[in-house]
Amino acid sequence: MPENRPFVISIAGFDPSGGAGILADCKTFEQHQVYGLAINTANTIQTENNFHEIEWTSLEFSIRSVQRLFETYPIKAVKIGIVPSLFYLGTIVSLIREIAPATNIVWDTVV
Repeated sequence: MPENRPFVISIAGFDPSGGAGILADCKTFEQHQVYGLAINTANTIQTENNFHEIEWTSLEFSIRSVQRLFETYPIKAVKIGIVPSLFYLGTIVSLIREIAPATNIVWDTVV
């Protein structure tokens, strides 16, 4: 792991075409010289032009992922994308605030 690059997490869906979600976020992180980690909130079936299907990741699994990554890495920022509900979002944000109150959080709303 690079010691001279800040760690950031994308909490978002997986778009297999790479145009959105955690794949796109990690590409962007790399361009900005930050080390990207990812927590998958959903798997999708889609291409760059068509969305077909989504399966959500359980909130409990995402919570365990957040806890483990924050225990292991000095996370500087979190970018949140698609989530299945405001409850899911609020639970994740509250957990991050509890674990690391100074962490910057960006919510990229997905409609």
